[in-house]
Amino acid sequence: MSPLLKIKSLNKIDIRSPIDPDFSVLLTPGVNTIANTINNELGDSTPDLLSLRTIKTNASRIFSIVPNTFYSIQNFYNDFTTIDWGDAYILANKFNYELETNRWIGEDGSSLSSQSSDFVQDQRIPFYKKAYFILGKWILIVAIGFIFSLIAFSIDKFEILLVGFKRGYCKTNWFASQVACCSDSVGPNKIAFNVFKSGVVPRGESQCSDWISWSNLIDEPWFSHVRLDFTIYVVLSVILAVAACIITLTTKISGGTIPRQAIESDTTQKENTNDQHDDENHASVTKQRIMYTAHGSGVPEVKTILSGFVIRRFLGTYTLIAKTSALIFAIASGMALGKEGPYVHLATCVGNIMSRYFPFIYDNELLKKQILSASASAGVALAFGSPLGGVLFILEEINNYLPSHTLFQIFFCAIISTLFLKFLNPYGTGNTVLFELRYFSDWKPVELILFIIVGIAGGLFGAGFVKFVRWWPKKFRTLKPIQNHPVFEVFCISLVTGLVTFWNPYTKQASTELVLDLATPCSAHELDRSLCPTTEDQYVREMGSLLFAFIVKVILTFITFGLRVPCGIYVPSMVAGALYGRLFSMSIQWASLVFNRNEGEQNALGSTFKAMGLICSPNSPECVDMGIYAMISAGAFMAGVTRMNITIVTILFELTSSYTYVLPISIAIAVANWSGGLFEKNSLYEAMLISNDYPFMSPETEAIDPFVTAGEIIEKNIEPKREVDVRGNIVSEHVQEDKKLYLDVSKSCYVSVNELQSKLILLADQCLNDGCLPLLKKDVCVGMLYFPELEARLDKIKEFCVRYEIKDEIYCKVMNDDDYDDGDDDDEYNTSRPNHHICHNDNVIRNVFQYQDDYFNYGSIMVDEYMDAMLTLEELTNLTRYVDWHPLFIDYDCELSFAHLIFDRIGIRVIVLLKEGKYYGILHKKVLVDYLRR
Repeated sequence: MSPLLKIKSLNKIDIRSPIDPDFSVLLTPGVNTIANTINNELGDSTPDLLSLRTIKTNASRIFSIVPNTFYSIQNFYNDFTTIDWGDAYILANKFNYELETNRWIGEDGSSLSSQSSDFVQDQRIPFYKKAYFILGKWILIVAIGFIFSLIAFSIDKFEILLVGFKRGYCKTNWFASQVACCSDSVGPNKIAFNVFKSGVVPRGESQCSDWISWSNLIDEPWFSHVRLDFTIYVVLSVILAVAACIITLTTKISGGTIPRQAIESDTTQKENTNDQHDDENHASVTKQRIMYTAHGSGVPEVKTILSGFVIRRFLGTYTLIAKTSALIFAIASGMALGKEGPYVHLATCVGNIMSRYFPFIYDNELLKKQILSASASAGVALAFGSPLGGVLFILEEINNYLPSHTLFQIFFCAIISTLFLKFLNPYGTGNTVLFELRYFSDWKPVELILFIIVGIAGGLFGAGFVKFVRWWPKKFRTLKPIQNHPVFEVFCISLVTGLVTFWNPYTKQASTELVLDLATPCSAHELDRSLCPTTEDQYVREMGSLLFAFIVKVILTFITFGLRVPCGIYVPSMVAGALYGRLFSMSIQWASLVFNRNEGEQNALGSTFKAMGLICSPNSPECVDMGIYAMISAGAFMAGVTRMNITIVTILFELTSSYTYVLPISIAIAVANWSGGLFEKNSLYEAMLISNDYPFMSPETEAIDPFVTAGEIIEKNIEPKREVDVRGNIVSEHVQEDKKLYLDVSKSCYVSVNELQSKLILLADQCLNDGCLPLLKKDVCVGMLYFPELEARLDKIKEFCVRYEIKDEIYCKVMNDDDYDDGDDDDEYNTSRPNHHICHNDNVIRNVFQYQDDYFNYGSIMVDEYMDAMLTLEELTNLTRYVDWHPLFIDYDCELSFAHLIFDRIGIRVIVLLKEGKYYGILHKKVLVDYLRR
């Protein structure tokens, strides 16, 4: 097999260095030339190949008190691997113990979080440093809230500017929306809102002089057969959408692989499969994982990252800048997508970037997870103006296990970010969101039936949407003109959106403004009186317009989701729900009018009209509050898609400030969740986690077969070598030494680099880029060496070998010397002394420096370099600090549900299986997740 094909066969396709004995040629001064050749041949899929200096994503650190450690450079090697939360908890506990006892407890008197030599003599923690550790996280949370509130303010302002620019501009304030511009100039009670929706001035109403529409700007356009405002509206919609797509495509990242089972079960990811035919001998590696960090809402990825899956650059600076810009263009294009979901991703990016300036948090996975959870809550809080909703969103959707102190951090971040945005006042109303309303009406007990109907409709919408977004890519995005052409797909969808939505006042309007109008009760002094008809003809006309808008919005929402642009589903589902709720309540109001007119008549609809008397009082001017029905329906439709409960109830309660309708809102949302679950088991985010093959383990998983044991799902990819006699009978059966996925340290605590490289190749071939090599001593597992740590150390050893042109064998120390009893000469496991390998490494350095008969002939400089090389090699080859000495053991025939419980609650990566006290195998978390999904 060629070296290039072996690189592609590794689990991490963009693996940093070729870990194969065949690559001994790389241990020469020509390594850079060969590396460049490999990079050129593999293309963009391996941007970081052989580049150990690209790993420091946190290079710029202000207030950097803690020096960089080996752990801080592990981000590059941990890409697309899982975090062991057990180890992270142990490190966090030691850090908290340091603060509690006010003393460093690290090696040589240094801190576990700070390897500074300043504290070797004095182990007490200085007061200023302890204050920094205690107050640092609160200062960080305040900074996150302030910075993200500025980002949200900028997004709101530019969105208002671009959305309004598609229809005209306000000559008094370009950053004012059409509603705000005309409200300031003519007052809220002087002009019907139809002028804002269609640009046509109603009869008997004054025109808004401050708003200049494109149709009125040029009296006689050079082409009179096409409306100028329609042309500008469509052209700008397409340009903005395509710009958003182009920016999104610049955030492409690659790494890891998607297992064969995931591809067979979900054919929606058929692009970028050019490398599949390169190595037919490695069937387990079938497809490279391709991601666009600015694509979609980012909520499933944030959920997966906070569960412990490392996706490098997904929360980086460029992702923040690119997704913010693309989100503004995507929202302004008028396509059926929202910004609320991407807000969660953007806020988490801010939290990740800002935490780099607090190294004691950034280098501690558990503390960083708490900060990122708090940051994500700020996204929901600013999207809906609901700080309590942001807290419950983290608890219900993102992280199911939150201790009390972490919950307070999340609450504090949501509150402080909302407070900052209120001071910035993006809408000029003092509110943090545009569709904040108040209701003063009451509901009748008989209306519970209507609320249940609304909830059922929301559940059906959510189930249909989840099924459609799985089916649509298989049918539409596999077409030749669309496949692998995301810009053309965005162009087509945006063109259709612009052509269809312009002619209806409700489809043309911005999503947040539309939700505001639909949810506003007729008793309020709002501008849009067209949504409050008084005659039967007006009802029929408005119901027809609402029905058309509902159908168009549903279709556009279905086909828009999944485009290569930042897009959320919260507001589009709320728009569809608000249209349905307003249409539903308006039909009841219309039936009430017909009932009052035909009260004394007997006809085929007599019984139906009489039933209306239970809901509407005779001669009542308002049968039901159409505004609250729109708001409840908006929540039910969003619940049907996301399957969230308490979060949506709390968000709607904070938006409406109405205790009266808490019970109807709760009932409708509960029914939406129940009815949606009957037709589709998974929510949208769960379906995306499965389709993207993220190793997320939900606590509310389905029942696991109690007759399946942990040892039964271990993949048997390595067949034992069988020896047979002349009659064909099996004489012996054993696994070849070079095929064993473990390190036998019974005889010696030293292992050669070539053997470690071959073991790493075996792990990579089985898609175990976050797997491990067990250390076996007399068939007992005494420790584990994980793939990322081992890969990083081997790369450093190769870099050392390239510098000194070393071609001899190098040995690494994986166990402590005192674990071996050298005095027991009769023991068959102690026939080889480990000191032999130390001398061998020493001879390697001597051979390098022996240029002539006496290698000291260059004087003290050569001696110093010789000693430095010896110390460096001894440091590099000592792997004992990276060995996990406390693995978790269970019996190989225990129920699989017990292993699932351990993975879910403790958060470890692997479990060691034992059989009669001896090593049996390794159960990986990803293997269990793949088994349950299949």
